[in-house]
Amino acid sequence: TGVITGGVSYGTGVLGQAAQFNGSSGYVTFGGTTNLVSDSGPFTVSFWFKPTASQLMVPIRLKTASTEFATRIGLSASDSSSLGASIYFGFRGGAGIISRDPRYYIQSILNQWVHLTFVYKGGSKTSADSFDLLVNGERLALTTSGAVGGNANANDIGRDGGGGSYVAGLIDDVRINTSALGVTES
Repeated sequence: TGVITGGVSYGTGVLGQAAQFNGSSGYVTFGGTTNLVSDSGPFTVSFWFKPTASQLMVPIRLKTASTEFATRIGLSASDSSSLGASIYFGFRGGAGIISRDPRYYIQSILNQWVHLTFVYKGGSKTSADSFDLLVNGERLALTTSGAVGGNANANDIGRDGGGGSYVAGLIDDVRINTSALGVTES
């Protein structure tokens, strides 16, 4: 069970109500003592996301035994903090796995629902081949670039570690599976 902190309310979601984050103080935490995903075995994280402001956002952070899995949605192609990536994710301290698909920058999906599915198939954390990224059911091309920064190790929805960036928008139907789901399953 998560603990709601700060500016979180409820809004209309894809499947009933969604958590609505205010972009400055709201998040849901599941604490930092439980590993919700493995840093060695496969897992799948999926959720519906609807950004409502043009700012860099880190919707999901999940603690593992030795690090953290984090997702980041880039603002635009010129957003240097996300290496120009539309969707940037991976294990903290490891290689960043990125998509530069122009359809999925925050500025492209503002006020629209998108379904994001991140799959770690196991294996090398520094190879794009170990991951799948699906947006609205479509598998996107991935490359490796930079390293996923930060050192916080927590289970949060709606904020980056240490009170960095907060989500401005809605998140609905977060699902965490301890297996690597395929395209037709996610």
